[in-house]
Amino acid sequence: MNCPTACSTWGSTAWPAARRSPALLERYARAAHATEEAVAALADLDVSVPLPKTPWSPPEPQYWSARRILLHLIKETAQHAGHADIIRPSTGRAPRPGADPVGRQT
Repeated sequence: MNCPTACSTWGSTAWPAARRSPALLERYARAAHATEEAVAALADLDVSVPLPKTPWSPPEPQYWSARRILLHLIKETAQHAGHADIIRPSTGRAPRPGADPVGRQT
């Protein structure tokens, strides 16, 4: 496979540098920081927020409270972190003891 220097390979799949773990952790940390700022700016977690339109959305606009959105983010993060815990041993990589899951320096 012809892969530019910005790629690494994993098996027969080329992975762009932006998809490597350090880059992903940095993107996640930036998203977490932006989320913290957005939540801090809310006067009330019961404020109603319009959901973005998706191909599977109903035709009428949908609204969730900021509280429900935050709980959904927590649930999704925990669920997908659990997936990573399941597959991590198959990659031959283990987390550092005491490592911050977001990649911030502790």
